[in-house]
Amino acid sequence: MDVKALLSLLETVKQSGNGWTARCPAHDDRKPSLSVGVGTDGRILVHCHAGCEIEAICRELEIEQRDLFPATTDHGHSPRQEPSVVYDYDNLFQVLRYPGKKFLQRRPDGNDGWIWDTQGVKPRLYHLNDLAGHKQVIVAEGEKDVDRLRQLDLAATCNSGGAGKWQVAHAEQLRGAKVQRVVVIPDGDDAGRKHALTVARTCAAAGLTVNIVNLPDDAKDVSEFLGGSRDRAALIKCIDAAAVYSPETEAAGELPDGWVFLSDVEATAELGPPVVARGLAWAGRVSLLHSREKVGKSTITTAMTAAVTRGKSFLEQPTRQGPVVWFSEEHPADVRKRLEQWGADCSCVAFGGRLDKSPESPASLKSLVTQIKPVLVIVDTLTKWAGALGIRDLHGAGELGQRLAELVTLARESDAAILILHHNRKNPSASAETGDTWGEYRDSTAIGAAADMIVSLSSWSEPQTRRLTLKGRWSEPPLTVTLGANGYALQPDIADGTESATTTATRPLEDRVRLHLLRCEPDARPSRTDIRRALNCEGRRYPQLMEALDTLLDKGEIDHAKRTKRRGEGYALTETGRPIAEALGSRCSVVPTPGVKEEHIAEAGSCSANGNRCGTSPEHVSDQSSPAGPEQLAERIDDDGDNDEYRVD
Repeated sequence: MDVKALLSLLETVKQSGNGWTARCPAHDDRKPSLSVGVGTDGRILVHCHAGCEIEAICRELEIEQRDLFPATTDHGHSPRQEPSVVYDYDNLFQVLRYPGKKFLQRRPDGNDGWIWDTQGVKPRLYHLNDLAGHKQVIVAEGEKDVDRLRQLDLAATCNSGGAGKWQVAHAEQLRGAKVQRVVVIPDGDDAGRKHALTVARTCAAAGLTVNIVNLPDDAKDVSEFLGGSRDRAALIKCIDAAAVYSPETEAAGELPDGWVFLSDVEATAELGPPVVARGLAWAGRVSLLHSREKVGKSTITTAMTAAVTRGKSFLEQPTRQGPVVWFSEEHPADVRKRLEQWGADCSCVAFGGRLDKSPESPASLKSLVTQIKPVLVIVDTLTKWAGALGIRDLHGAGELGQRLAELVTLARESDAAILILHHNRKNPSASAETGDTWGEYRDSTAIGAAADMIVSLSSWSEPQTRRLTLKGRWSEPPLTVTLGANGYALQPDIADGTESATTTATRPLEDRVRLHLLRCEPDARPSRTDIRRALNCEGRRYPQLMEALDTLLDKGEIDHAKRTKRRGEGYALTETGRPIAEALGSRCSVVPTPGVKEEHIAEAGSCSANGNRCGTSPEHVSDQSSPAGPEQLAERIDDDGDNDEYRVD
């Protein structure tokens, strides 16, 4: 009988805490005085506060006392249901497993019967008698796992009762069995991990060597680990990789939320973190895309978003398909029009221009990411995002730095790529005037410090060609892209002189210098700094660049202004070096920039700083307008979706 059946026999039944109250059937009960509950062992507990005996209550209900127990037995406790498995602890007591993962324990009564408890029984390890002679023993969390390990001819044991029931006596029994090394394999939950530490702590105190095995995330216990394609060898490999426990490592291992030991983290691949969209977005990372106004941030972002919603390629590389959260103050209808013209699935894009500061607010970016689970988050632009959060000072690192740190945390926790769009400063540096705009973003340096990757988008040699220069926490080659009838396409890496942007690292640095100087006008004479930035020779690559320049100088292929006592301080090809560079350029489809008179350069607005000119042609504004699809945008790169057109006159 279960408690529901009993309650159906009573009158005036009401819920009371974890139990019930009812009128007692054994006396004239006008005010309910009978309490009913369920014990931890499944027994139905009945008590009359007026003093009626249990026998009288059962007699009035026409039931027997044994019906109040989950089973009938000579002691009133044994279950009538047959157990699915019986685990014997060396004839001292038994653990019975029932369907539904229910357990009961019993001990012999000395008369071929059972007493359904273990009172007075000393703690004992499972299969303790079989452990003698084994130098290494595995401690699992339950009898099922132990028996599975024993089938693989591995010495294993556990305590009864599961997690939280390990005692010092169990560790002493291992030492008494002459065990030297204990391998603890916990279940993959908090209770299992705490249990493992208890086992390790007591065994280490008993003088035993202890290793704690961390099973893969897809296996909650040993049985599940071995239930798939994994075998004994796979388990042995995990055991061999387990670190030795010590009280010092335990103290160090209790890290707060947000902290991990690097040994527990899979290192980022040599090619960088997982790509969401090539050149712009990486899973769990924050990237900053900056450029001058009207260069094409919004256009390339729209093309990227469309590709992500469909899982299509972007810049000749697959994207990670999934939802997108796009913050912007543009009108949603305008953004939808542009996205649809790029073939996007707009049902995958959550778009809005309002954000709340509080992370708990439904309108906070954190809540939106939690709800939508995007693979990509776009902040368009940083200035508008800061304004929505009430950040007034974009030049200081105070509140702005704090909010940016929250973005980084959000990216890490959600594994979403976060792309921040931002503008360049109004007064560019000398290097920006020569075409290198990387790091020329406006406002606080805290912006770049928070980003994992900083991407500069700049105009290049042709009207619809753009240069993506990437520098960050991992190495990424620069990309040269052109907007055509079929969208963005990669172009040969002009600055590096390679046939493909993916082969930058294979081109000798001397050839890259030759090709770069070939593109410059003879009197441009870019400085060492200009060449370093153009060829992305930062950090360890800078000494290699210096060596390449010295080698070319020694060969007589280039000269330096200081050596030839010319005006300026830059490098140029010599009469000997130019034919060599031109021959190399013809193989790479790199055409040298024709000589242009100084007044024509000034009229065209080509980049110049400190007398240096490298023949890049900027775009001029036209009053015409055109739709925003890739086919119509073959002659236009627009930044803010306002249908302005840009082309070379």
